[in-house]
Amino acid sequence: MNGESSSILLPILITFIITLAVAIVVFYLWYKRNETAKEQKGQSIIKNANDKAEKIIEEAKKDAESERKERILSAKEEIQAEKAELNKEIKERRAEVQKQEKRLVQKEETLDKKVESLEQKEVKL
Repeated sequence: MNGESSSILLPILITFIITLAVAIVVFYLWYKRNETAKEQKGQSIIKNANDKAEKIIEEAKKDAESERKERILSAKEEIQAEKAELNKEIKERRAEVQKQEKRLVQKEETLDKKVESLEQKEVKL
């Protein structure tokens, strides 16, 4: 029975060893595939994060440019308003100067008439 039991056990042992070897190879391949999948998922996450970061940076640049243009426009509008105010003030001052010049001319004319009148009185005397 010893010879018979060893001849029965040998194929079972060989089958067990082959099954164990196949299981180890399958486990190794599954492990490698799983690691590769994790690595690809990690790379995908990193790529998505980089893409989002680039979009945020681009949006920030656009916002900054928009803010810059808005400030420039606001400054130009403020300059125009100040210029208009200064032009109005200059116009008012010119009008006042012209008014004063007109008064002076009238006073000169009045003085000239008085001088002429006095000269005529003097000539008559």
